Amino acid sequence: MGGQTAGFRKSQPAMANTTAYCSREDPTAFYMIHDYQIAGLIIFVVGFCGATANYTVVFLIDKVSSLQNAFGRLTLNQAIGEAVHLTVFTFYFAPTVFFDIKLLKSPEISRIFGHINLICYDICIYSHLVISINRLTAIYFPFKYNIVFSETNVRITVIVIWILAVLPTFYLYIIEDCRFIYSDDFWNFTFTNSPACAFITWYTDFLKYVSTVALIAFLDIITFAKVRFSTSKVSISDAAARKKRHDEINFVKQVCLQGVVFVLELNTYFIIVNYVEGKWNKFFLTTFAWEMVHSCDGYITLLFNKGFFRVIRSRIQTYGSTDTQHPVTIEKHSTQH
Repeated sequence: MGGQTAGFRKSQPAMANTTAYCSREDPTAFYMIHDYQIAGLIIFVVGFCGATANYTVVFLIDKVSSLQNAFGRLTLNQAIGEAVHLTVFTFYFAPTVFFDIKLLKSPEISRIFGHINLICYDICIYSHLVISINRLTAIYFPFKYNIVFSETNVRITVIVIWILAVLPTFYLYIIEDCRFIYSDDFWNFTFTNSPACAFITWYTDFLKYVSTVALIAFLDIITFAKVRFSTSKVSISDAAARKKRHDEINFVKQVCLQGVVFVLELNTYFIIVNYVEGKWNKFFLTTFAWEMVHSCDGYITLLFNKGFFRVIRSRIQTYGSTDTQHPVTIEKHSTQH
């Protein structure tokens, strides 16, 4: 993702970024906050909260019984990419903007973190695509699901996702003359202005992401339609089967909502931003939107899987209890559901 439009994301002359809300002659100016500091605070808060949600998924998902399956392993892979992405925003991007650190803004340093963010975004979007295929298979071809998404196939899929996310970027953004660097224009990352970048950002960035998200949206729509239709037609009396069906519907709702978030972010990032003026408008439509899509994914995963909250409650009770046997009972009780 870059700081400009899809095929035309080029660096622009840096804008003045040290405007205070008080003149420098005013003795109270020292205590006034600058606009770039507000941007840094926003980046930090969104990044920290989103990273916390995604790390919660990463570290607790193995305790949630309903996610001990292929869907859960793919969700874990997506959460790892998003957690790392938001960690970069929280501990590199936010301090760099807030403290106006010139060294960290330099192309030599920022290109490293920009590259990491591109890799993480690819991991997330490829994982989301496979998760959408996973849900479609579970709903339309339930008898083939365990074959298609066997443990071995899921492991291979995760490896392929990482290979596709990592290896091409070394050629595109290191060997070729194209760098993804920090820009002060509206506190964003942007590609360098070069012929190689003009080609790369259009064909391997914008078109790739738009086509992938379009495919995700299509898969989610037909899967959700099938779920709605079958739910209204089928009555399940068995409690275990009913619970499994409820989990399946929840998974579909989770994936569909995450897909909507991705679609909205791509629209703001690549299209709507071209029709607005002002660095704050552009900041919220690009940098802020990019953070939010990954933050929302973590919260959506938590909200649609109540097992996380049972595990969290049991951990809180464990640390708050003086009885060493009581926490074990709670933990077992939590994982059985």
